[in-house]
Amino acid sequence: MWQEIHVEKEIFMVSSELMDDKWKILLTNLVELWFEDISREEIVDKCQRLNPLLSIEDVNIDEIMAGVLSNIVKLAVQVTKWKIKLETTVEGGVFKFEINLVKSSPQQLWQEITMPLCLSVGELKRQKEMLIKELKRKDEEIMEYKANGAELIRKHIQTLPFNEHALEGDLSGDSPQRCLDIFKEAVTSRPQRPAASAPHSSVPIISKSFV
Repeated sequence: MWQEIHVEKEIFMVSSELMDDKWKILLTNLVELWFEDISREEIVDKCQRLNPLLSIEDVNIDEIMAGVLSNIVKLAVQVTKWKIKLETTVEGGVFKFEINLVKSSPQQLWQEITMPLCLSVGELKRQKEMLIKELKRKDEEIMEYKANGAELIRKHIQTLPFNEHALEGDLSGDSPQRCLDIFKEAVTSRPQRPAASAPHSSVPIISKSFV
């Protein structure tokens, strides 16, 4: 799921997803895209390097990382286009992790941002056309009922005929913030792949550390 995050005083969107035992992290301002694909083995190596006092064998690293990478915005202590530093607490101690981003190719930008947005807009357009058609049909039914002498008993629920032009909005003054909001709403309205769940563990995770 996409979330809003501030990068060097600019508004970006960040997402994380677990696919086939590999995490994919994306960061974008809709103009450019940065990413990291990281395997479980790479995650374990990075965790050991950043947390030398933590015994990786004694904790459920899969559940810890699922909690960390699903809460990037909440746990971020430093964010740039190239690196996101995260901190939380595990078993009473500070747990650190870093996301090391690289800039994507134009093809990746198309695949991860432009294409999903186009598909979402196309689906929303299809739904809008269906609703408009149905509302117009219902207006025609109401007019036919009235022409045959039917009267509405509860006057307070009476509605005006549907005006298709009332749906048109002025987008000329939309800001980058509004564009990001529209992107988030559009792509999250599409059916999502079921999120992978980590194995159950009693390891306490995800409380922001301010140490």
